[in-house]
Amino acid sequence: MAGSRRRLLPARRRHYAPAGTKTECPQGQLRLCRRAWRRDRHDRRRPAGCARSTAHRRRQGQDRAAGAGTGGRPAIPGTDARRRPRAIAHTDVTVVAIGPGLGQSPAAAQLLRDTLQRGGPLVLDADALNLIAADAGLADLCRTRGAATVITPHPAEAARLLGTSTEAVQSDRIAAVRQLASRLNAVALLKGCGTLVAGPDGFFTVNPTGHPGLAQAGQGDTLTGMIAALLAQGLSAGQAARHGAWLHGQTAGSIVAQSTRR
Repeated sequence: MAGSRRRLLPARRRHYAPAGTKTECPQGQLRLCRRAWRRDRHDRRRPAGCARSTAHRRRQGQDRAAGAGTGGRPAIPGTDARRRPRAIAHTDVTVVAIGPGLGQSPAAAQLLRDTLQRGGPLVLDADALNLIAADAGLADLCRTRGAATVITPHPAEAARLLGTSTEAVQSDRIAAVRQLASRLNAVALLKGCGTLVAGPDGFFTVNPTGHPGLAQAGQGDTLTGMIAALLAQGLSAGQAARHGAWLHGQTAGSIVAQSTRR
């Protein structure tokens, strides 16, 4: 094999991949014409088919990452976005949490529409809130659904839902969270320093726990899952939002305190 490879390239152009480099071809053994070579940006020549297979694998990864939003191949088998509405409608699902990683494509909007039309408790976050802010029809579905609904916006998402600026939301957070609860007929949890929870029936709570580390990306998704888990255990929407916010903040504070003592 080494002798064959040497004959393919002139002696002055011999460039091989570093030791340990692996080339994977997802659709079986790659067979190339002996003359199928191409130049890369470093003026080195490589098998053209290998370059194509690498690009193909990269596109596959992009399609899988965007599976929910684009209708592409899902990252996990059996989670095709086009089948999720039927799966949700025909299985015994206690609670649905939707939004994180959803995307804002037409397919994502249709999935959210189907989810809003089903019964049962629902937690809305991230792109679900952005889609509702951009579509009055989705906002109407949220407002008129008969089951418990919890929305968990951060200040920027709250501003989009209210049609105002983030600065206006932050200048009067209490008024903003109450307006969100009333406008969407849902329990609203406004994230931030001193997380606020308000309900359409008028109740209002300030969460006393928390830590600056909760501002990191992904922490809101964790809170969404915690609230959904509490709803699944039979708590009301207001109780799940209040207890979820408290547990989320308390856990973060405890972890930081333990790491500081070490």
